[in-house]
Amino acid sequence: MRGEAVAIPFNRKQYYVYIMTNKINTVLYTGVTSDLKKRIWEHKEKVIDGFTKNYNINKLIF
Repeated sequence: MRGEAVAIPFNRKQYYVYIMTNKINTVLYTGVTSDLKKRIWEHKEKVIDGFTKNYNINKLIF
């Protein structure tokens, strides 16, 4: 098999990097997710305890 190309199947997942802030633009949050729509909803609805819930991060800026 020397010199021959071999196809190796693999699943490629797409990820998104995003930046959010609070209403008065004083705090920035950077995140990574494979489901951007769901993750932004989770931030806005404050369904997960943590930094974004504590600092009221709810506005997507990038």
